[in-house]
Amino acid sequence: MKCWQVAGVGALFVCLGVACNGGDDSSDVGNRLRKYCDPVCQIQSQDTAFSLLLETYRQFQSYQIEADYENRQRAIAGIRDEDGSLVIASNSKGQQTMRSFMLALARREYDLRMEKLSTEVVNFRSAYGCVRKMDEDEVGEDVSSRVDMRAAADQLKNFVILSSGPLARADLRSAKPVPASAVLVDAPPVEPNAQDVIDPCQ
Repeated sequence: MKCWQVAGVGALFVCLGVACNGGDDSSDVGNRLRKYCDPVCQIQSQDTAFSLLLETYRQFQSYQIEADYENRQRAIAGIRDEDGSLVIASNSKGQQTMRSFMLALARREYDLRMEKLSTEVVNFRSAYGCVRKMDEDEVGEDVSSRVDMRAAADQLKNFVILSSGPLARADLRSAKPVPASAVLVDAPPVEPNAQDVIDPCQ
């Protein structure tokens, strides 16, 4: 199952990458785009593409983190259904304490991974801002930003992933659409780790 999930999101990244590289001088598409889209328009189009790419990354990583957390919760809950331990009785207060401790560890891991993801997203935006500033310098004017993660999140709700099964047995003729929500989670915002946040370009 994970094969088509990763492949589907990977395909989305590839499609977005192609869109971002549409301005290549050797590309006829790039030449046509420049005819109808001035340098300011190109930077703002980059903003939109970057927003969609970064939001897709954030939501897919959130899905992976939440899936791992739920798997750990189920595994810990299942301890009570297994044969009693030779050391701790299955219905003892000791095992209940152990399960509570394991659940607390799983939650702590979840929180730390979400914090790390939030920090990565902030740093990716800062890195993009530095590159964007160089584009503005080349254009010779300030360009209002259209980086909008919320708008990208709303747009992702309408996306679907074409699933043809695991890559080894893929049948493109029988590909079926799967809602993007099957592998994307719009997790609530988390404060990044201030110590790991890079300074934005001024």
